[in-house]
Amino acid sequence: GLVEVVADAPLAITARSYSDGPQGTMGQGFPALTDPDSLLPGRLGVLPQLRRGGGFYTNLGVLNLGTTTCTVAVKAFDTSGSQVGSTRLFTVAGGRWVQQYDFLASIGAGNQDTAYATVEVADSIATLGAPAPAFETT
Repeated sequence: GLVEVVADAPLAITARSYSDGPQGTMGQGFPALTDPDSLLPGRLGVLPQLRRGGGFYTNLGVLNLGTTTCTVAVKAFDTSGSQVGSTRLFTVAGGRWVQQYDFLASIGAGNQDTAYATVEVADSIATLGAPAPAFETT
């Protein structure tokens, strides 16, 4: 879920998740996002270092920092700049988060040693934060 922190003094906030299970370890950090981190309509965001294969995969999370529902379009590209897989649309309610497990597999992009994605807000009133953590499954 989403945690909103409001303060009248500067803060340093981080979050981390870690699991050690029978199929290997998984860990990730979650950055604190603020309004200046938002991707506004008309701007193109870039998520570098996506990967799938060799025991690695990338989940993609979309966080709506606004108060109304928004739709975003996410496209993945290989190192030559060619789009891989299909364009994925995410619809996210205001103040909510959605996550796609193994993003590159979910769009049919196949294994990619190195890829990147572009993120574009399709609505004219939304703000968005979109971390893309990579996971090791070995």
